[in-house]
Amino acid sequence: MSKDSWWTYLVNHNVIENEDQLGKRQLVMELLQSSILSFMKQIQLENNIRKSNIQCQIIPFGSYGLGAHLTTGDIDVVLLSPSQVRRRDFFRIFVEILKKQVTVRDILVIDHANVPIIKCTIDRVPVDICFARLKMDTVPKDINILDNSILIGLDEPCMSSLAGARTLHYILKQIDSNHLSLFQTTAQSIKWWLMQRCLYDKQIGYLNNGALTLLLLKTYMFERTANHSIDVYNLISAFFKQWSTWPWPAPVMVTDYIPDYDGAPIDYKSLVEFEHAHMPIVTPCYRVSNAAPVVTKSTLRVLRREFSRGYNITQANFSTEEEMIKKLFKPFDLIKSYNHFLKVIFASDTVATHESWLRKIPDILPRLVEFLEDVPSIRQIQPYTKSYVKSISYRNRLQKTGFQLGEKVEQTTNDKIKISPLEPGLLHRTCYLIGLDVTPADESKDNTIDISRQVNMFRSVIDSKRSGTERDLVVNVVAVKRKELARFINEHSVL
Repeated sequence: MSKDSWWTYLVNHNVIENEDQLGKRQLVMELLQSSILSFMKQIQLENNIRKSNIQCQIIPFGSYGLGAHLTTGDIDVVLLSPSQVRRRDFFRIFVEILKKQVTVRDILVIDHANVPIIKCTIDRVPVDICFARLKMDTVPKDINILDNSILIGLDEPCMSSLAGARTLHYILKQIDSNHLSLFQTTAQSIKWWLMQRCLYDKQIGYLNNGALTLLLLKTYMFERTANHSIDVYNLISAFFKQWSTWPWPAPVMVTDYIPDYDGAPIDYKSLVEFEHAHMPIVTPCYRVSNAAPVVTKSTLRVLRREFSRGYNITQANFSTEEEMIKKLFKPFDLIKSYNHFLKVIFASDTVATHESWLRKIPDILPRLVEFLEDVPSIRQIQPYTKSYVKSISYRNRLQKTGFQLGEKVEQTTNDKIKISPLEPGLLHRTCYLIGLDVTPADESKDNTIDISRQVNMFRSVIDSKRSGTERDLVVNVVAVKRKELARFINEHSVL
């Protein structure tokens, strides 16, 4: 199968962009570049700096930087600034410059995070901008971002902000120029497969673009060293075969050894963050980290099952190439795959609490999965990557309680509603779904599965993450039947 078969399928199904759409992203980058010039002029004016050679650089990374983004993908960039520019200047001045651009919308400043960023949309393209303040008087265009000396004196947010760009530059150096286009199309195909199979979510225990790209690079390096044919089909098939049979938790490394700051090797066993890793994928640059840190025993089993499915499809006989590709990309159906389900419901009275927990929930959900893994009668757990968000009007406390429990409360005046006094309001609710495979029932025994202890442990984790103003958050974990779940999915909008 040629690269054109995969590329044509992805373009025809609007998974990747055509030339005109790619041109729009280039215009977005040009706007950011011009905004950087305005930013530097304002910095020089405010600080009475007369040097005209002070420069900032803006470097794309992630899937866009690789040239392997999808139509719905964002643009990740890091702004490299000299020491004269402070982070507060970035969040104050650069935001004001963006606000003056007519094509810029939805600006959101997230300045208290491991990687502080400005999120916005430019001409309807989502953009994430992070910031790194280097100990330099100016940042040249030809800066070697892989040189560890640029890390001297950086604080943690700046180190974290540089990690993605450094990893991408390392990856690009490993790919032969005549293979780059094939690698990009393969990465796009596998990313779309991950999304279709509900496996693309690093926060809740699966993979993201960074982990995917490192796994693909490892496969590519192996195939090239073995002198195997390098094309999209062979890379995809080899990818599925390699990672379905990999002896996890053996670490995946795309370097000969783990590098320290001075280039000396580090013993993998000395790295604390990998001590309990189920799917250790070691990033290549100092300081290394795990590209898949939240994978649990359950989500690893899901990933291995799906890798095996992918490999079997690539080895099967199909009448046409498109038939095989269509089968591979068939969307995952949670309802058909499991008989038992949990609905994890986060409900709050205020928009502020709701929006705060929209960001927190994905980081906390894997803890519930880990707690459930200790229940002997639960054989498999699959958290669903799609979340369901809805704001619901209620007329009284009875209705509100029903909505908090995920029940469908009819808007009628039945007897129970009549005896509950009117207390109208608006409830903001987010639901996550989990599929369960349990030990087959024994008709001679009580087959009820008690997960109250695990749910209480999960609530304790949530309570530890609450701020003092988030007491209106109510969390429930409820079992739902297949028919009820199908109705729920049909009635709710999917994020």
